[in-house]
Amino acid sequence: MNTIVVSITTALVLVEVTDSCIDTMRSYMRSHPQVGMLGPKVLNSDLTIQSSCRTFPSLWNNLCPALGVTTLFPHSRFFAGEHMLYFAYDKTRKIDTIVGCFVLARRPAIEAVGGLDEQFFFYAEDIDWSKRFWAAGWSLIFYPAAVIVHHHKRSSSNAPLRFAVEQEKAVLRYWKKHYYSSTVWCFRLIALLRHVIRIFAALSTYALFPKRRVPAFERIIEHLRCLQSVLNFRS
Repeated sequence: MNTIVVSITTALVLVEVTDSCIDTMRSYMRSHPQVGMLGPKVLNSDLTIQSSCRTFPSLWNNLCPALGVTTLFPHSRFFAGEHMLYFAYDKTRKIDTIVGCFVLARRPAIEAVGGLDEQFFFYAEDIDWSKRFWAAGWSLIFYPAAVIVHHHKRSSSNAPLRFAVEQEKAVLRYWKKHYYSSTVWCFRLIALLRHVIRIFAALSTYALFPKRRVPAFERIIEHLRCLQSVLNFRS
């Protein structure tokens, strides 16, 4: 297994590429010229499957996790959020978005749609790129015959509060770029609802379970900071 280390700001994202992974992906793309971007099966450090396929964001698939409905029905397509928890990652299929930890993209497709948007810091740039690929007529495919290991959260664990806030800003920036302002406002209301619910949940944990007060307090601060980002966002 080969190891590729990619430096992002002051942190390291570690991806291990299994033998023949890239050759397998290149072979598939040669046989399928309409495919603009190909994503492999992604494994966690313990070799369990890591979620790497997404549907495009919508008000509905953001409202469901905000209300906790996705947690109650994790295998339901109707109540699923963007993360496609119902998908078993066992077959090749077209998908809306490939998580950007490792992808193979066709050069003519990149030349047609442009590179990653540098307005995004570390989050949502892969969703934006995927949307532009589809808009230009290129297909995105999940291909489980190719496998990598992604040591998830190696970067964000160094500064979880900062990265949570940056993620919130990036998602808001994505909505501003691709949707009408009225839709962006609806999304902001859903985001506000999500953070308020989680603040109250963390406050309850803090009050009722003394041994869990430290992580509960950290969650409260995180959601308060994200809440501030949503309120201060300029659409």
